[in-house]
Amino acid sequence: MTEGEVVYNTLGQSGASVSMKNIDAELDAVSSWLDLVDKYGDVKDATDGKDFTVTKSGGTLTTDMTLTFGKQDVTYELVYDSVTMEVTGISLTPVQTMGQKLAKAGQNTVISMSIVFCVLILISLIIYCFKFIALIGNKPRKAEAKSEPEKKEAVVAATPATDLTDDTELVAVISAAIAASEGTTTEGFVVRSINRR
Repeated sequence: MTEGEVVYNTLGQSGASVSMKNIDAELDAVSSWLDLVDKYGDVKDATDGKDFTVTKSGGTLTTDMTLTFGKQDVTYELVYDSVTMEVTGISLTPVQTMGQKLAKAGQNTVISMSIVFCVLILISLIIYCFKFIALIGNKPRKAEAKSEPEKKEAVVAATPATDLTDDTELVAVISAAIAASEGTTTEGFVVRSINRR
């Protein structure tokens, strides 16, 4: 018996009406079946009915059956139109063990964390580049800033030098301000030095 005949026999045993009308779905099922046989080995056992379920939802009936292959179990699902009982969909899905589910979850976690860290590194590089962008934007201002100190130096040089040797008036003003803030007289104050800045 060929593998295609096995698929059609399985379809017939499950109650599916095999017709030329649904040939695309049936060819997809045959293709999926052959892929599963290549990957998981030959069918060892079809269930004895304990894992066979029928579910009605709206205008469809869905049958699920678990088949035991050489390496792994596979869920065989047929979807029927509930009025005409013609097959509208066929799927063959491997049943994953807990170890396979955890391995897939771990792989998804590693990929997700890698993406998050790559994005964080990219954001930090963009923030780091802001200082270079600021430097590029400030170059014309530096040229203006350099010309301003030259003007100030010219103004300072133009003012005449004053004689700073007579500081008695300054000492008197500072002494009076300190005395007023302390609420005392200026008799006890001695000014030792005045530093100009």
